[in-house]
Amino acid sequence: MPPEPPPRFGLRWLGDAEARSRAETVSPARLGPLHGDGPHRLIAGDNLPVLKALLAELAGGVRMIFIDPPYNRGEDFAYRDRYRLTRRTYLRLTGQRGPDAETRGARHAPWLSMMLPRLILARELLRDDGVMFVCIDDSEVHNLRHLLDEVFGEDNFLASVVWQRRTSPDARVSLGSAHDYLLVVARDAGQVELGRVPLRDERRRDFRNPDSDPRGPWASVDLTGQTGHATPTQFYEVALPSGRAVGPPEGRCWAMSAERLAALRADGRLWFGRNGDRRPRMKRFLSENEGATGWTWWPHAEVGHNQEATRELRARVGPDAPDMNPKPTRLVTRCLRLATRPCAGDVVLDFFAGTGTTGEAVLRLNAADGGDRRAVLVQIPEALDHPRFDTLTDVTLARLSSVESAVGGPGFAVQSARS
Repeated sequence: MPPEPPPRFGLRWLGDAEARSRAETVSPARLGPLHGDGPHRLIAGDNLPVLKALLAELAGGVRMIFIDPPYNRGEDFAYRDRYRLTRRTYLRLTGQRGPDAETRGARHAPWLSMMLPRLILARELLRDDGVMFVCIDDSEVHNLRHLLDEVFGEDNFLASVVWQRRTSPDARVSLGSAHDYLLVVARDAGQVELGRVPLRDERRRDFRNPDSDPRGPWASVDLTGQTGHATPTQFYEVALPSGRAVGPPEGRCWAMSAERLAALRADGRLWFGRNGDRRPRMKRFLSENEGATGWTWWPHAEVGHNQEATRELRARVGPDAPDMNPKPTRLVTRCLRLATRPCAGDVVLDFFAGTGTTGEAVLRLNAADGGDRRAVLVQIPEALDHPRFDTLTDVTLARLSSVESAVGGPGFAVQSARS
């Protein structure tokens, strides 16, 4: 008998092979006619067969995916491939007995089996320079990271963003959770160029214009650097307007050659202090500033919080809006600014569309920057016990219609899907 191969490193669970095959074997949905002529689409249907159907037209064509999947709180999922695993069933299927039996998989396996085929299809839909944002909390962030590594490849993991979703501690617990995560992955990280985020108000206040430069407010930056890799061309003296000559500080060098610094001086981009007697710094103009580079801490002051998201939904569909735990529009807008461009026809996909936050973010950002991004939303018509809305997609459509009326411009066409 040949020896068994060594075990592979990776995430394994009961039902993983079946879940992986579901991405290939599930039949695509039959998409009905579009109702409406807007460039954006809201598809009412189970997202797994709908994703299969979208491959025919969008494979390799989606610039950004944002999803807020159901967090794993030990509940069933409103999808046709759902299944429950009781502890007894799990123990029977895994052949375990005794007090030391492992039972965590009874909770985690169904969620992972729901997510895996959808992530496989999502990767196929992304462009080579496409980016995907996945919201998650502490219950599955560790497993989701492993899952994304297996589907997209570890080298294509971009970041784990921490989003401050609460504004104050939860007094009911001794160490309350104040954050969720956005795991960010790429189809091919080597081809991704993320955009910049708008400057915070406190950073914009750093831009002033003490010399009345016609190019407007500016902020100065240091023109020296560390000497570790410096060349002889980075050590020289600069004549100040006051008549003095100065070199870089001790232990540092100029960040550029004398020729480059002279060109900046000729263009009026150096600041020598009000009296012309300070070591030069370079002026960066607010009018030329494309924003700040992103980082992985997103405070609620910049991207919103849970209460803001709830207020938004009530403002769109009425004060009796169902309690759906939506994400704030500003959170999705931050993702759009990083991963899309205004006038490139970028397709934005959300196949756990919920109440339509992603759709609202696309409509409003297009209106703000003249963009032509196209949103494709998918949401299963989950039944609701509500006096005005029969299904969750009814809420989604009501919200999108409200935003369309507010911002003007093209809106959403609606499409039904049958498995």
